This record gives sequence, structure tokens and C-alpha cells, in this order.
Amino acid sequence: MLFAIFGHDRNGALARRLEVRPQHLARIDQLVGENRILIAGPLPKATDESSNEEGFHGSLIIGDFDSIEDAREWAEGDPYFTEGVFEKVDVFPFRQVRPQA
Repeated sequence: MLFAIFGHDRNGALARRLEVRPQHLARIDQLVGENRILIAGPLPKATDESSNEEGFHGSLIIGDFDSIEDAREWAEGDPYFTEGVFEKVDVFPFRQVRPQA
């Protein structure tokens, strides 16, 4: 089942986010390799694609997990959460309507 994971960045977390990013992406890439990621990416505060200076609201991941508990456990084990980039993580069931799966 698909779940949307929204990790909310702490204020002032940009430096830590950039520091921990390789570990975070390695974890995402593992799910990509298992064909379990629909989409994943950051939610920048700036509308200018070339700038990260303003930081991020957080990140959104839509992935396939066996249960909401599994999705939450995965999210809370992510380096962005364990290393203090994310202030909190919300997990919701997700139903893909378009494009049709």
C-alpha cells in the first residue's frame, strides 16, 4: 500500500540536512532499487530552483509499505529524523488517482 511521508524540517536545519544528505539518499535509493518509491524530494522554501539558501519546509516521500506502522518505522529510522533534521514526521495513506497506476 502507498503511504505519504512528510518530514517537517526544524528551523535552521539546512546545514545539518546537507551534512546528512548522502545517508538519507542511500536509504531512499534502497527503496528505489526495490521499486517501492513513487516519488521523493524536498519541499524548498524558495521558488527559485537554483537557491537552497532559504532552507526547506521538509521532504515528501510516497512509497510502498506493508502497513502504516512499517512506513512510520521506516520514516523514524531515516537519518534526517535520527540526526535532527526533521522536527516531526507525518505518515498518511495515499491513493494514486493520476496517472493511473
